[in-house]
Amino acid sequence: MLLERREDAIVRVEANDWRTKAAQEARDIAQAAGKYAVLERHYQDVVAMCAAAHDFLAESELSDILDTGIAEHTLTWQEKGRWYRCRPDLLADDHRVVLDYKSTQNAAPEVVSKQIGRMGYDLQAEFYCHGVDVVCGVEPAFVFLFQEIMPPYACSLISLSNAYRAIGQGKVHRAVQIWAQCLDSNLWPAYTNQIHYVEPKPWDLTQFEGTL
Repeated sequence: MLLERREDAIVRVEANDWRTKAAQEARDIAQAAGKYAVLERHYQDVVAMCAAAHDFLAESELSDILDTGIAEHTLTWQEKGRWYRCRPDLLADDHRVVLDYKSTQNAAPEVVSKQIGRMGYDLQAEFYCHGVDVVCGVEPAFVFLFQEIMPPYACSLISLSNAYRAIGQGKVHRAVQIWAQCLDSNLWPAYTNQIHYVEPKPWDLTQFEGTL
């Protein structure tokens, strides 16, 4: 509803949850038609979140991206005979900005910034930017739109500094190398077969001491 601007793609299902057969059938029918099933009791929350995000972006540097951007289009390309792909949430019509939407409990910049490396968002950002550059001939800016899932559905816009981008680019380069090696050798290594010995974390010790 937010990115594709298609309220008609939402099917509202009258049910308390998805456990009943009727609700599951309604969901399956919607999915088969290329639509999204939403419980009626959640529908107004979805509408309110979209309105809050739209209002937030309207007052930002990306004021027109929801109205003019290209939503959920897959980009594919080849490098050295190997296929790659990415699927930006929203790509500006001039291809100069990629907007990636993420819902969260807390959208405060100082909070979500701690998730970047842990969740691999820096790798995602640089891989998508590389894909847009190869396919569209434009190196875009990559911007995250974080939005809280509880009223008033506060939002924040986060992008990466040059130093963080360099880390992401290094991760992409390493990932592409590993992918190429695995494809060429058809060997897909996972974890080592050595035994790992785990030390208790400080909070484990604190919790244990509190029971004494």
